[in-house]
Amino acid sequence: MIGVCGYLCIDLIPNLGELPFAYNAGELREVSAIDGNPGGAVGNTGGALCKLEVPCKLGALTGNDIFAKVLQNSMEEIAKDTCKIIFKSIPNQSSGYAIVLAPKNQDRMFLACRGANDLIDSQSFNGDFLNDLTIIHFGYPPLCQKIAQNNGEELRKYFALANQKNILTSLDMSLPSPGTFSYDIDWIKYLTNVLPTVDLFCPSIDEIRFMLKDNNSSPQELAEKLLSFNCGAVLLKLGANGMIFLSNKDKNRCAIFNNLTAKSWENTFCSILPYPCKVVGTTGAGDSAIAGFLAGLYSKFDPLSCLKLASRIAAYRIAAGGKLSGIPNLETIMKKGFEQ
Repeated sequence: MIGVCGYLCIDLIPNLGELPFAYNAGELREVSAIDGNPGGAVGNTGGALCKLEVPCKLGALTGNDIFAKVLQNSMEEIAKDTCKIIFKSIPNQSSGYAIVLAPKNQDRMFLACRGANDLIDSQSFNGDFLNDLTIIHFGYPPLCQKIAQNNGEELRKYFALANQKNILTSLDMSLPSPGTFSYDIDWIKYLTNVLPTVDLFCPSIDEIRFMLKDNNSSPQELAEKLLSFNCGAVLLKLGANGMIFLSNKDKNRCAIFNNLTAKSWENTFCSILPYPCKVVGTTGAGDSAIAGFLAGLYSKFDPLSCLKLASRIAAYRIAAGGKLSGIPNLETIMKKGFEQ
């Protein structure tokens, strides 16, 4: 079973229509219906795993507001029989939410409230939550204040516990926002402390350029820098340029991959371009790619096959305008194939 925990919010996505969008003070701008979907790492990566019908367990903190009820009901509807939802309601806290402004032919913008996500620590999803897991994925420390403080000490402790239980650890990031606590964190110190407990690190290239303060290195050079912090492997998301995967040269550092899949994962490099599809909306595509990669790992695929499946799942999400409903189950995908 795969566990997914970390940042959860409800994404509110107004339909902005065909006209170019800009903020104009005092203007009334009519919009069409608004979509409300579970978002963040738990909503997107966890939700995609549920759609794939890969057994998983999803953990998050919510407030005790109306958004908490919507999130619980929405995720239970997505989960069906293959996934277990464990959301803890925190009194006097708001649930995370994001207003997603996605004008036609423009990159999207998020107005986000972290809410109860700020209280996640090493105790939030340990104990019974870790039972029966082969993989644990945590998403978005820059949007979870307690788990990001003190150079990520709470996340390091959580992943160290998973390491002891022989659970493969996976970590995704988000881009720190100016004016927030995470913007001024020394992310190099954070990565130095946390990555030795991380088997699979899954950031985007923009996040890593910001965190390493490096706008010049190639994607492969950035992945090599991340491996120097002693993580097991790096899945680097490159947006419209696809993804690359690079693993540690140390066989012992990649032993958990080898044991899980009965295949050799050490000292491996592979890359892939986006799976061809009509671009309708990119919301959740990167998180869904991670879900595809983790589903491949869980299914004992080799690294390149995991990368191909990741690309295919992202394409399903993009072609559906960012909606989870576009993702079929893994059995259907396997019958159709996912080669480019």
